[in-house]
Amino acid sequence: MKRLSAKNDVPIYVFVEDVAASGGYLISCAADEIIVDPSSVVGNVGVIRPSVGIHKLAENWGVTNTTRKSGERKELGAMLRPETKDEKKRTDSLLRQLHREFKGVVRESRGAKIEKSLLLKLFRGMQQEYPYAEEGHSAFLSEVAADPAKFDMTSEQASAIGWASAMTHAPTDVESLLEGDVFVGEQAVHAGFADRVGHLKPIMLEKLNAGKDDDVKFVKVPSWRGWFGGFGGASMESSGGGCVLGDAMMGAVSDFGESIGRGAVGATLRAAEEEEAAAASYGGRARL
Repeated sequence: MKRLSAKNDVPIYVFVEDVAASGGYLISCAADEIIVDPSSVVGNVGVIRPSVGIHKLAENWGVTNTTRKSGERKELGAMLRPETKDEKKRTDSLLRQLHREFKGVVRESRGAKIEKSLLLKLFRGMQQEYPYAEEGHSAFLSEVAADPAKFDMTSEQASAIGWASAMTHAPTDVESLLEGDVFVGEQAVHAGFADRVGHLKPIMLEKLNAGKDDDVKFVKVPSWRGWFGGFGGASMESSGGGCVLGDAMMGAVSDFGESIGRGAVGATLRAAEEEEAAAASYGGRARL
């Protein structure tokens, strides 16, 4: 997406209607701006590999594991036998590596905005006022609300950040917000994870200096599901479906994860190619 954006000199705007969390947020970081609805959920920077062990249940029901493999570590994450210490160590290492890559993308795309966010400003102020307090959120926010100017905030900002009292930790730098936190609507803006709250058509008409809908043609690129789409692949069409791209590759059955990964990559490339063709058709004018 970034390559095509640079090639055609067309900015990328991401509009989140429902959810752009985990892998969905990773993809959103390719944008020049991220715009959310009041109830949109974004963030959740992290990697998870859901897993359950059912070997005892299988034994109780008389199920015999007849798995065959070629490759000593091919069966990583198998559900029908206990996980070994080496497998746990290997899985944790892979998850940490993917998490580092994810955080790197977010830092590059959003790091400066998160660094200057109202949320970090708030908690840095709390750290100065209550340097030894483990749980000073509510008391500190009360002080901020009583005298916002003391903390270089407006009354509107102090009111808008009140939701932070529910946070379970006190973030004071960018890194501390890249551990799975999620934000809703305006919260995401105050945390630097989004740029503004708004809706697609009004904002694009504003950016293109267009007076009415008829002045701009919005091109809808259809989703491509591939042959696997009828067996659960539809999740890739949802706002948060991008998490399949990273998370599924960590699944117990690697071939299954690779199939989904290829499908997601294929859908992205196909959409990019069709968007590039649309760019040529409409003379390179900014559009969706």
